[in-house]
Amino acid sequence: MNLSNSTIRSAVCLLAPLAIAASSASAQFFTLTTSDLSRRDIHGPLFSPSTVHFGTAEGTPIDLAVDDLVLLRAASPRLRPPPTGSLGEEPVGQLTLTDGRVLFGRAIAHADDDVIGWETLLRDRLTFRLDDVRSLVTDAAHPFDDASSHDGSALNDSVILENGDELTGFVLAYRPMVEIETDAGIREIDPQRVRGVVLASPAKRSASTLVALADGSVLACSSIVSDAVGDVLLTDADSASEMLVTSDDLVAVLWTPERVVGLASLSMVESQAGEGLRWVEPPVKAHDPLGVGDVAFAGPTRAKWSLPEGAMGFVCGVELPASASPWGACDVALMVSGRGEPRELAAVSLDGENRSAQLAATLELQPGETELWIEVRQGRNGPVQDTPVLRSPMVLLNEAGDRR
Repeated sequence: MNLSNSTIRSAVCLLAPLAIAASSASAQFFTLTTSDLSRRDIHGPLFSPSTVHFGTAEGTPIDLAVDDLVLLRAASPRLRPPPTGSLGEEPVGQLTLTDGRVLFGRAIAHADDDVIGWETLLRDRLTFRLDDVRSLVTDAAHPFDDASSHDGSALNDSVILENGDELTGFVLAYRPMVEIETDAGIREIDPQRVRGVVLASPAKRSASTLVALADGSVLACSSIVSDAVGDVLLTDADSASEMLVTSDDLVAVLWTPERVVGLASLSMVESQAGEGLRWVEPPVKAHDPLGVGDVAFAGPTRAKWSLPEGAMGFVCGVELPASASPWGACDVALMVSGRGEPRELAAVSLDGENRSAQLAATLELQPGETELWIEVRQGRNGPVQDTPVLRSPMVLLNEAGDRR
């Protein structure tokens, strides 16, 4: 890496128009969510320390302050497999932290038992306490099959062996030997026999901007700056290492993770079939590295979630997939409640001609209102194909919100 931050920042200021012109032709499209609870489609984002410059569908260039940005998500991310090969004598592994970061590299020895040493692909040597680790897979090319093992709901740690056996208990150390305390006592296992570990560590929120890349990695960044041709320089918040990627490598950027709670990361309290229906499958959440995955409804439904402390706004896109044509037609409502009947805050109508909309509202909660409801109501064609998807539904927190 020959470019410094100061060099790139100077280039951004001097050559921004050229950068937008150069990047717009090849850059993918994104959806940008801002703190005023609005969403817009953009292309060709150009990052500077304090602003993001981008083009709109109408061709108008716009600058927005970083402080006003919440989430940037690729409309059709160009995903690719995780890195393969080896570091030394070991395959490239995958470390997932409780704040959502995903780092590729390999485990290395550390003097403290309750600490994992990690060497990244950039040869940075980082350390993390076991309490901050969600999972570790020794070979990123062969991840765990069960995605639910990463959802933070487990009560015990697990050590998964290469032969498929699994030990549950409390992991005490990872190197030089994997130590786990089970009902039968403390077991020591050679790391060469271990496929990976999953720890029952609670989720935390990052204090740094999170950037998800096409290879599956998620970095905590202290700086995001574009160069003069639209490539993006990421500065790691822990090591200060710099990584140059293209805008096509970007899957998502979450600027203030400590003030965002994805609906998909909250536990659903209940799900009821819509009026006149006996049963509808509960909404299904999609896995997302930043915790802001989509939520899909199988038909007219009323579903409830508990609001996190400090909730002050809600925003998402709502879309009827192409498979819902030609009969899909429904209303989707956002509501809050306490002990009484839910109070509606916003609603949108979808059909074959108007398949997408934005659902957003400021949450000016009344005393006792602690629950959020999403209701899908059947439209003029009845319940057939009323299967909307909430795109990146998020609860925004105020400055004093819940930081757990």
